[in-house]
Amino acid sequence: MTAELVLLNLAIAFAGVVQASAGLGFAMVANPLLALINITYLPGPMLFANLFLSMAILYREGASLDRKETSPLLAGLLIGTVIGGLILTQVAAEKLGLVFGMVILLAVAWSIFSPALPLTKRTILYGASAAGVSGIVAAMHAPPLVSLYQREDAAKVRATFAVVFVAGCTMALAGLWISGRFGMAQVFMGLSLLPGIALGFICGRFIAMRVTQQRARIGMLTISGLGGLALVVKSL
Repeated sequence: MTAELVLLNLAIAFAGVVQASAGLGFAMVANPLLALINITYLPGPMLFANLFLSMAILYREGASLDRKETSPLLAGLLIGTVIGGLILTQVAAEKLGLVFGMVILLAVAWSIFSPALPLTKRTILYGASAAGVSGIVAAMHAPPLVSLYQREDAAKVRATFAVVFVAGCTMALAGLWISGRFGMAQVFMGLSLLPGIALGFICGRFIAMRVTQQRARIGMLTISGLGGLALVVKSL
């Protein structure tokens, strides 16, 4: 294993620890680190590796998933992904990043200072649709759903967001394949990151055992806030 590949896997392991313990944050941590080491690992290989991590988390936390919420989540993600793709064909992506970053920051502020939104099929559908849009526009699916799940049990949060990431990564990879930006070369690059995925998943599991509901909420809001801020700064 080359020195570069070691660094790439360490970066992926760190991102994996964050996601396996808090339930989200993989892309926000992995994207800038991989871009500094070797930008060709973005976005396809990173998404492919995250797909394995998300499936592992879903397998581990599946018992905590509320099955009734899965249908509106998946439907919303599909709707949002299509809408986001259409938006990107009409508006400059950098402008969307600025707008969406500001919306995320406002949502985080609202989540801190106001009661959590009720979890209904309608609010989940709307939140997942927004997640689908942000996944295409900003490569981050989680922030729009934080205000809905910030006060839920930590294990349920990890399971729910794992469903979002499995579906979101699959849709994104399908889009990249259709556009000719994801093929066997990217598959092998993604497979080379699996040692880091395994290390992050194992280490994150021990941290997850110590994550309380309050700590999970703080972690979710912090990660979402930093993600929104990063979008705003990047787009200025």
